Amino acid sequence: MGVRMRVANRSGGAASPAGVVPGDLVMLVMDEPGDFGTAKAGDWGKVLAVDAEGLLTILLAGYSLPVSAALRSISDISPHIVTACDSRGRPASAVARRQWETVNRYRR
Repeated sequence: MGVRMRVANRSGGAASPAGVVPGDLVMLVMDEPGDFGTAKAGDWGKVLAVDAEGLLTILLAGYSLPVSAALRSISDISPHIVTACDSRGRPASAVARRQWETVNRYRR
């Protein structure tokens, strides 16, 4: 179940996710879609860029993955499959945090 973010129109008609800007910390709430998706739900990092279509580039290395990880960042991520998180990778919203705690309780 993804988190829905508001979408605002920029001048020129390009859509951008309202409230998501480079530098924000976000966590994937579902696996990266597609046949070649490598990021999994729970991976988190810093938003590096938001393109003209509103898709995100997220740096994972140094956040949910080691700095030396082969997979450093993911691109073309829809803002609908991420949620804001804190500096430890925990979701910022209370509802998302409860879901995260429930899922992670069984992963330990």
